[in-house]
Amino acid sequence: MNDTKLTQISRYIDKARHDLLSNNSDDSGALLFMGEIQDPIPRTLIIDPTLNAIDVRVWMLLRISIASPNLPGKLPSQKELSESISSSKMTIWSSMQILRLNRWITLCDKVRDTRGQNRGNIYAIHTEPLTISDTLMLDNSYIDFIEQSLDSKVSRVKNNAMAAHIAFYKQINNQE
Repeated sequence: MNDTKLTQISRYIDKARHDLLSNNSDDSGALLFMGEIQDPIPRTLIIDPTLNAIDVRVWMLLRISIASPNLPGKLPSQKELSESISSSKMTIWSSMQILRLNRWITLCDKVRDTRGQNRGNIYAIHTEPLTISDTLMLDNSYIDFIEQSLDSKVSRVKNNAMAAHIAFYKQINNQE
C-alpha cells in the first residue's frame, strides 16, 4: 500500500470516527468499504438483441451516475456521455432513444422554469424493461414518442420505434 492510499484510508477512518463521536444514536460502529465498487449489470440488458454495445454502455453510465439508490443522481449530458465512451453526440442521442423505446429508461418529467425554459429531464432507469402499462403510468408522452420516432432519419431508431409500435398495439388488442 503506497503513502497516498494510506493517507486516503486514514482520512476515511478519521471521518468515520468523527461521525461516530458526533452521532447520538446507538450505532455499534462503522464499516469502511476498501475495494472497488461493483455495480450489477442485468443479464437481460447485456443479451437484449435490440441493444448494441454502445446502448449497453450508455445504460451503465446512467446507472453509475446514481450514487445512492435513495437519492436522484445527476443525468450526464450527451457531451459527457459521448466523451466517456468516445462516441458522437448523435450516437448517444440514438442510444437514449433506443433505451427509451425499449423501456430500459423512462422519461418521467420535463422540467421547465417559470419562463417555460427547459431545465432538464427526469429519467428513471430500470433493471429490466418496464411493461408497456407501467411505462404509460410514468411517461404519458410515450405513445407520442413512439409515433415521432417512426419518422426518425436514424434507421435503428425507426426500426425500434416500429417494434415498439407493434408491441403496443398487440397489447391493446389482447386486452380487448
